[in-house]
Amino acid sequence: MTLSGDFQKDYCSLEIDSSSPRNLDIPAIMQLAAIYKQYGIADKVQSWSLGSNLYLLSCSGGTYDISINNDFPTHKQPLISGVSYYNSAVLAKVDNITRYDLANPQRAPISAVDTFRLQNVEYPSATQGVITFGIEGYAYSEDGTWDVLSDTFNVTSQVVLTIDKH
Repeated sequence: MTLSGDFQKDYCSLEIDSSSPRNLDIPAIMQLAAIYKQYGIADKVQSWSLGSNLYLLSCSGGTYDISINNDFPTHKQPLISGVSYYNSAVLAKVDNITRYDLANPQRAPISAVDTFRLQNVEYPSATQGVITFGIEGYAYSEDGTWDVLSDTFNVTSQVVLTIDKH
């Protein structure tokens, strides 16, 4: 048996570029709330970043649709009374990509039903294109009350990256 013709290999590579964990710092949140009130920005702090991971995604030449979500049923997961956790995806940087369509804001919450989408991403075949995106974790308090937290808590989620080639 012989094979002939034009054979191409499609691939994508995902690399963790950096990780920036951040503690939930209640005194810093209270200080920020005081600054917000002083300058009339807001009367409370509702969200606090718990850190982020940056990822580099490169693929062989071609056009792709890329979706990012997680396994939470809604984008805010209750931790304890009044405090929730959520993830956001953010498009951080695009290098040597011929074209892409962002189907949502540059930063958007994700869940099993809320998906961050890049569509019609054209990776060139002559050069290495790279998309840098981040997944950020946040604590969220609807009423700005942060003193109800326990000393420790744990939340895990699976981030799902789906890549479809046209």
